[in-house]
Amino acid sequence: MVKPLFALSVAFAAIFGQIIPGCDDKAQVVVGYVDQKDTHSDGTREWIIVVDRTHYNVPATFWARVQVGDRVRYDGRQWTITRRAGEPSDLVPIQILPTPTPNPTPRP
Repeated sequence: MVKPLFALSVAFAAIFGQIIPGCDDKAQVVVGYVDQKDTHSDGTREWIIVVDRTHYNVPATFWARVQVGDRVRYDGRQWTITRRAGEPSDLVPIQILPTPTPNPTPRP
């Protein structure tokens, strides 16, 4: 009787452990472009930026520096601006081949 009860409790603990998030030290990394800036005050002032349609509370000093269109990164501890809006990209543009001119004489 003890072995089936033990097996059932181990299975229950494994399933229950998958449902409830753990307290691991893995921080959420956020990388994306700022879509919007906003403030909210319900007794305390909150500084909010929207990155990829998700709202994030940020420190007031970072909120004052960041602009809409900037590329930002959050490593779990601090926010940084990785690229300013309007800065040229490091990507090399693709050259589009010119369309060939039609041959004026028809082929037989």
